[in-house]
Amino acid sequence: MLGNNKWRLLQEISRLYVPDILEALQNKPMRFTDLKKICKSQKTLTQRLHSLEDCGMVTTEVHKEKKQKVTVLYTLTQKGKSAIEIAQNVTKLS
Repeated sequence: MLGNNKWRLLQEISRLYVPDILEALQNKPMRFTDLKKICKSQKTLTQRLHSLEDCGMVTTEVHKEKKQKVTVLYTLTQKGKSAIEIAQNVTKLS
């Protein structure tokens, strides 16, 4: 039987758009607006990113630039990088 954390991780990886988000972040950190191209709904994308962050697969980097401009970048953690292959296999099965 899988432990709770492993089960949650597997559930998260198999959710709609998560494999696509992980693959997109594989090459470089991305802004939310760039990731919106993957997901049809901004609400869904926000939920997926928060869940991935809670699972430890994605981190959020906040960069304060000139005056009031703030850039938020989403980056894969090592855990997220190792989950990409699993996510791709889950996608193949569905």
